[in-house]
Amino acid sequence: MSEPLNERDIRPTDLLARYLELAERDAVTFFADAPRHKCLCPACDHPGDHEFTKLGFDYRQCPTCHTLWVSPRPDFAAFAAFYSQSESSKYWAEVFTPAVAEARRIKLWRPKAARIAELAAKWGDSAKPFRTLVDIGGGTGVFAEEFTVISQVKALVIEPSPEAARAARERGLEVIEGFLENITLEQLPSGPTIFTSFELFEHVYAPRDWLSAVTNLMRPEDLLVLTTLSGTGLDIRVLWDKSVAVNPPHHINFLNPNSISRLAESIGLQPLEVITPGQLDFDILRNNKELIEDRFLRLLLDSASVEELSAWQDLLASSRRSSHMWAVLKRQATKSH
Repeated sequence: MSEPLNERDIRPTDLLARYLELAERDAVTFFADAPRHKCLCPACDHPGDHEFTKLGFDYRQCPTCHTLWVSPRPDFAAFAAFYSQSESSKYWAEVFTPAVAEARRIKLWRPKAARIAELAAKWGDSAKPFRTLVDIGGGTGVFAEEFTVISQVKALVIEPSPEAARAARERGLEVIEGFLENITLEQLPSGPTIFTSFELFEHVYAPRDWLSAVTNLMRPEDLLVLTTLSGTGLDIRVLWDKSVAVNPPHHINFLNPNSISRLAESIGLQPLEVITPGQLDFDILRNNKELIEDRFLRLLLDSASVEELSAWQDLLASSRRSSHMWAVLKRQATKSH
């Protein structure tokens, strides 16, 4: 039996603190003078209400669907420069990721591979089995590699970073080096395909455009499985602007089970399953107890047993109130190329 997931196993305190320090500097370096433009709720086009400002980024919340997002949003050029040149992005790739690579492989990527295999069996067509998995923003290919260990489905990685793409190729994986928005259907293998995207959606500049770009690469039998942060999850709601997950300039979109379903349907995707199987909400709150004002939560974190907190976490997952979200989406057959 595997050990329970612990936040500090995958996000060591000292490394995370350094990363956040660099991100705070980068917020000034790359965005202080960048032109900004108002943007509407990604799910329902509402202008939203201002909630808080963090590191110079204004977060708004939609009163209709409770999506949390950055608006006004700096120009895309500022984000492009940030991701290619910033110290925090470099630190994440060169220091943070290698330091936690093995822990993440065992505790995150291996279970994810098993879960994707289960979803493929659940939602796929046995008469037309999946032939390819396309991992969008697949990085160095650890997930794709783990998936090929347990599946006969061929894995392909889409990755814009030359360094990460090279590392994925060294694992023996097929790689398309580039941004999703520039990929064409002709570049992808034919046949039923599973598209995956892990912890990327909270970063993307234009969520609707990004999801539309994926949809345009999908055939009716294809699936898209994405994971992202839910802005209605417990630890994010309790900590709010003090939440480490609310991390500009990196995390600028926080949809939730209802709003991501609404967005998906509006662009021709059918939500088959939207869940929040998160395991870390109470662990995150316990690690940030000094920031919590609610007396009940503070007492719970001080006095509850491991078993009781586990039961609370299970309740969050079953009621879609955790901050870690999975969405399984299928292209609607009526939308044709």
